[in-house]
Amino acid sequence: MAKSNENIEITKTAINMSVSGKTVTVDAIFANGNLCVDIPNLQKLGLQIEYDEGKKQYVILNGDEFVKLLKGEDKYHKMLQGKAVNAISKVRTRNLFDQVNEIGNAEIWVDDTFTLKIKDYEKFKKGVTTTTYMLLDCFLIHFTEQPVKDVCIRLPLKKYMEMRNLSDPKSARAQVVKDMKALELIQYEAEEKVKGKWVKSGNVSIYGGTGFIKNGIIHFNFNVDFFKALLNYKVMEYSKETLKVNPKLYPHAYYFSRYLDENYRMNEGKERVSTITVQTLISKAPQLPSYDEIIQSPTQKGMVYEFIIMPVIRDLDSIDRLYYDFLDIKGNVIDDPVAHFKGIGGYQEFIMSKIRVDYSDYEQHDKRIERRNRYTESVHFIKNPENKK
Repeated sequence: MAKSNENIEITKTAINMSVSGKTVTVDAIFANGNLCVDIPNLQKLGLQIEYDEGKKQYVILNGDEFVKLLKGEDKYHKMLQGKAVNAISKVRTRNLFDQVNEIGNAEIWVDDTFTLKIKDYEKFKKGVTTTTYMLLDCFLIHFTEQPVKDVCIRLPLKKYMEMRNLSDPKSARAQVVKDMKALELIQYEAEEKVKGKWVKSGNVSIYGGTGFIKNGIIHFNFNVDFFKALLNYKVMEYSKETLKVNPKLYPHAYYFSRYLDENYRMNEGKERVSTITVQTLISKAPQLPSYDEIIQSPTQKGMVYEFIIMPVIRDLDSIDRLYYDFLDIKGNVIDDPVAHFKGIGGYQEFIMSKIRVDYSDYEQHDKRIERRNRYTESVHFIKNPENKK
């Protein structure tokens, strides 16, 4: 959604807050009747709000959480990320029977340096589900935010439900069990450097032999080699909103939201950070059908707008923190992308367009940018000895 330029009515009123067990009254700013935090739906953020009819005031029962929000401290998780972890969730895993080997395992080539493998693919005719990737992210976040790193993940089911914005323990438990079984079967191809060249050297599993729930605690062990790889990964800010996406309503929003954070982590400080091609964006959404699939489908033939363009716009618009514009091939803002791509623009212009993302609310990392620039300069210097004095 694009940022609105309409007039905003600002008001100030007193709100009772419970901070560290003590009730205090503070001045709070409202904009058009909404508390000034980044996401309008406060309950979605875990705030407990009641209205005191006697005092005619809103009461925030867990005011310490509100303080974090006002300081901008509570919008992100910390998560270790690297090539393998980021690639796993973007691989298309639906209907890959032409890529199943003689023992029933699917081998999905991503590029020359990454191949994903799924054991016993017959169980995944419709592909690995989005909730499986979300569970893996929850494990990675829990692993990252713990002071002592261990292959053994012990995540309370209640905490997982809070991260995912789920309310039914029974269905959440059943989904976690199902998703852990899926994680058991996922591997990626290992490589090692031999005489200056990367060569294939076997497989690395995510699953380390343990996956169950007992007494309200999710027990999951990472494979030792996967664990070692994680220790060499870099941390990124992972928007909490990403895990609260409902994949049934917005099947592509999780993938878009996650990639927005990845893109910022990789390109912060670079001119290209705020511009993402649509072709790149949809390559990160494995549940989205391809153009060829739609054209060749006897029931969906010709319905490219309905099954590709519209779902992309819908799911981008569902991401609360995202302010963005579509740009045409000349860099001009497309004021009404729905009408434009449904009409004269069509799929070809859609796939050649870009989105421009407003990252101004993201945390700035000056030292990180400085370190990367120094590294880039040193590499350039080594590769270009003529620059040496």
